[in-house]
Amino acid sequence: MNQPTLVRVLDDEVDGTFQTALVPLFFDSPLGKGNNRICFGSEGSIYVGKTALSWAGDQGIARVKWNGKSFLSLSTMKATPQGFSLAFSEAIDAKTLSTIKVSSYRYNYFANYGSPKVDEKAMTVKKANLSNGGKTLALDLEALRPGHLHYVDLTGITSPNGKPLLGNKAWYHVIKTPR
Repeated sequence: MNQPTLVRVLDDEVDGTFQTALVPLFFDSPLGKGNNRICFGSEGSIYVGKTALSWAGDQGIARVKWNGKSFLSLSTMKATPQGFSLAFSEAIDAKTLSTIKVSSYRYNYFANYGSPKVDEKAMTVKKANLSNGGKTLALDLEALRPGHLHYVDLTGITSPNGKPLLGNKAWYHVIKTPR
C-alpha cells in the first residue's frame, strides 16, 4: 500500500499445509504508492487500482503493459527436505550461484502494532545445484525453521547472457517442513 511495489504470491503445499513465498514483481517501480487492487485485462495488461485512504498513497488506475520482451523471473518456490527448489522462466548462470544468501527470522505477535525481527539467523547454503537445462535450482541448506520467514536474496543471479532477475528476493514462510 505505501511502497512502490507489486508482490507475486508463489503457492506451495507441504503435507496438506498451505504455505507461500512472496516475490516482488515490480520493486521501486514508477507505479508509485497506493497500489491496492490488481486485475488482468483481456489484452494481457495489468491494471492497478490506487487509493490513499488517509495513508501515504495515490489515486487513480495505472496500466502496466508488457513490452513483448522475455524476462528472467522466479516461477515457483517449493520447500524440500534439504531446503528449497526454485524454478525460473529461463536458464540461470551457474557462475552466479555463489551470490545467493539465505537467512531466517520471525516476528513476535503483540496486541500493539509491529515487532522487530527476532531470532534472526544467517543460513549456510551447503550446495546449489542446477538441473532442467539451468531452469531449476536446488538449494541445500541447513534445516528449515518452522514458524520462520526464510529470506532468499537472489540479487546476483543472472541468465548466461547477463539478463538480471526480475524479483530478485523471496520470502518464504515455513509453517511445516517436508519429510
